[in-house]
Amino acid sequence: MTTRKTCIFAALLFVLFSCCTLVQSSIIGIDLGSDYLKVGRVQSNRGVQVVHNEQSKRKTPSVLAFPPDGSVLFGDLAIASASKFPNRTAIHPLDYLTRYEEHGSLLKEQGFSHGAQMYALFLKQALQIANATQHSVAAGLVIPPWLNTEQRQNVLFACEIADISSAALIHSNTACAIKYLLDWRPEQPQVILFIDIGVESASATIVSVAYQSKQLVPQSYHLQVKSHSWDKTLGGKYIDKRLAEWILQKAAAQGQLGAHSPLSIMNRAKCQTRLLQEAKRIKEILSINQETVASLENMVDSMDIQVPIYRQEVESLLVDPESIYRLVNHSLTLANLQKEQVDVIVPFGGTSRIPLIQQLLKQSLKEVNKSIHADEAAVYGATFFAALSSPNIRSRALDVKEWQTFDIWIQVFDSNSSLIWNAPLVCIGEAIPTRKEFILHPKNDFDIHLYAFRNESMVYLLENTQLSSNGSSWLGNATFHVNFTDSCEYSISYVRMAFGVNIQGFISPPELEWICTESNNLTETFNLPSNSSVIVSQQVEPERRQSKDIASKDGVLFPFRNRSTLEQYKLELQQRQKKDAMVRRYSDMCNELESRILLYRQQLTEQGHEWNVYTCEKERQKILQNLEQLEHWLYSQTSHLETSLIQQKQQQILDWIRPIQERVETYHKIQNAVEQLNSTLIFAKQVLQAGNHSKSVELLQSEVNRWEIWLNNKWNEYIQKAPCENSRAKVLSINQCDTATQTILNRISELYKATKPTSIAIHGDSPDNDTHPEIQTIWPVQSEDDNSTQQTIAMETNHDEL
Repeated sequence: MTTRKTCIFAALLFVLFSCCTLVQSSIIGIDLGSDYLKVGRVQSNRGVQVVHNEQSKRKTPSVLAFPPDGSVLFGDLAIASASKFPNRTAIHPLDYLTRYEEHGSLLKEQGFSHGAQMYALFLKQALQIANATQHSVAAGLVIPPWLNTEQRQNVLFACEIADISSAALIHSNTACAIKYLLDWRPEQPQVILFIDIGVESASATIVSVAYQSKQLVPQSYHLQVKSHSWDKTLGGKYIDKRLAEWILQKAAAQGQLGAHSPLSIMNRAKCQTRLLQEAKRIKEILSINQETVASLENMVDSMDIQVPIYRQEVESLLVDPESIYRLVNHSLTLANLQKEQVDVIVPFGGTSRIPLIQQLLKQSLKEVNKSIHADEAAVYGATFFAALSSPNIRSRALDVKEWQTFDIWIQVFDSNSSLIWNAPLVCIGEAIPTRKEFILHPKNDFDIHLYAFRNESMVYLLENTQLSSNGSSWLGNATFHVNFTDSCEYSISYVRMAFGVNIQGFISPPELEWICTESNNLTETFNLPSNSSVIVSQQVEPERRQSKDIASKDGVLFPFRNRSTLEQYKLELQQRQKKDAMVRRYSDMCNELESRILLYRQQLTEQGHEWNVYTCEKERQKILQNLEQLEHWLYSQTSHLETSLIQQKQQQILDWIRPIQERVETYHKIQNAVEQLNSTLIFAKQVLQAGNHSKSVELLQSEVNRWEIWLNNKWNEYIQKAPCENSRAKVLSINQCDTATQTILNRISELYKATKPTSIAIHGDSPDNDTHPEIQTIWPVQSEDDNSTQQTIAMETNHDEL
């Protein structure tokens, strides 16, 4: 019995812990593009949903601005600030991971030591949109396939700085393929070409998808990436730049620039920002319309630019057809496929909406499929990909195989730095995740070197660029030092080494196992099959095997950073956010002070307002003069003030206005009390008119007459006093009216104390039962038998209750 209770208690604890974990964890997807930020979230009973921002929009501009006041602006507010302070604006978040040296001045000015901190600040904005700042967060992040190992590590490093507990990186095209597979569920295996033409670059990915659903087999989804290829010169920002330069050339030809040259205008930061914004707007308009006009007012020296633009005129300028063909052909070559074998073409990304690009894809391959949302498909796939690794989410069975985009080789050196092993570990085009094992026979301490690169031919196919002869694209390296073990009793010892490559392209630290045998019955083997390792495990006794955990140096092939560096970067980001919070609080307090000045001034000067009625001219002028002086003081401040001083000024305003507010409040209370007394007097008269009384009504009649005369005299005297005089409230008080009302009600109760009448017919309004609950039991109710305005007093309670 005790065991059963223990099991039940443990089960309840497990369920409670699971529910708490589910509530406290958030699973989100983040598509932090160069142009817009989209955030998805797994919601209870609704699946994956795109989260709306504060403006109820599904995407937010990926722009951060740092005005001189010290605040941090994001989204539309940052865009508005960018035209004023272009050098204080952060755009294209990936630039701070790939080319953060170019933004050193802005990073230093904001107190940041690394570009990953700026990227983490973008991620913080995504967490706020998803309302996931107070819980543990598992996030799927969309990245382009061309990121090298160091840049991928910086993305994960930025996630740690932003307090994202678990991050999974997924390529943009792969995320869209997941969305396509889950939506369409193709009955037959398909080969699909996904083309992402975004702001930074263009990429093409070939994916094979399959959906299995039979009666005896549960539903399962299979996705395998066949190839990746990209072009960093085909992005939308390069198209915007070419269009902006073309607009300046046309304006110069029409004499709209005066003595200025197009180059001199383009070199001005503010002019360049406005030109690029206008070029982006023109590009979006021409995706739908045939013509438009580029309009830039007061561009330079009070000169305006007005240039008519036709789609047919600029299409060939904006898009190079050869670049599109080369991108598609290289992806087919890497996948070892012909274009006839491609079943579906799915373009997405903002720039893919250009009609010429869709026409080129149709001419080179076949009709494009527009079934997925060009802006939101990637964030849907990333959110679902993040949910796959969560134990708290029950998701559909999905098997994803990525395509390795760089070679990783392994070298082993002995203690004398002599090379004893050199072989590829993972090659370009292999399916990942994967696991590789091999066995070697070291004789002393040894070092393991891992390095990643792309050779010349692969760089041309992958990146659509040329390298120098015999050159290579070096992506990073990592080194492990292994101390040779001397605990084996036998003279022959082997080392089994295993490496794991995850779907994000990262290599886990190697697992090492010493195997001691009496005879040399093992041979050095690279990429040993899994069944061979099982044979080794069976041949060697357990006590003759040792495992050893080793840690690497800070290598770019591993998602690893020094903890002290991480804490330092977190602290710098927190300090910047605290500064922003202080600036926002100061700004809110100043805005509140300004709003109160404007509001109180309006109420004091508005004709017919109660503040204008219950104040004298002298009092109003004094308060208005004080408000004007305070407003002048507020507008004259050029630097930040202490918040305590702002609070003191707010309290000062309240001290000026409080007497008026108390006076008005007192008037309303007295007016309500007088109205209640009037209603009670009317009620008493109706009781007297009803008759059928067992006692004399002289006492009640005298009380009614006395209080009616008293009220008329007091009220006339009250209203004759000046509204601003404090002595006015002494003439007629709330307590006096309440006393009169209670006296009359007591007389009515005494009138019916001897007998219990059935009903008394009366007419008129009733006193307020909420203010006087003691009369609720005798108040008249509508008679069911009489449709006239006649009312009856319900005397259903005992006499003692009256």
